[in-house]
Amino acid sequence: MNSSLLLRVFAVALLSFITICSKAVALDEYERIEEHDKRYSRQWPPPKYIPDTVGWKRLMDARFRQVAEIDDLGRRYEGYMQVNQVGF
Repeated sequence: MNSSLLLRVFAVALLSFITICSKAVALDEYERIEEHDKRYSRQWPPPKYIPDTVGWKRLMDARFRQVAEIDDLGRRYEGYMQVNQVGF
């Protein structure tokens, strides 16, 4: 076998493998939502901070209130992303 034919056979085998694997683990949208709901609470803000202490909860609640008052939607979004990374 020459190298270009071998490369083509390998590429086809690899693409076939990837296609089969991706279909085996893919969820449809309803299954994805169901799995998300099992893993995560729909409460906002989530009921438990990490660490779960009174002082940390007080600090994060105050920060969420500050972020909620930001007028610019892009900056508010960034603020929520930052607080989520720290608070949960």
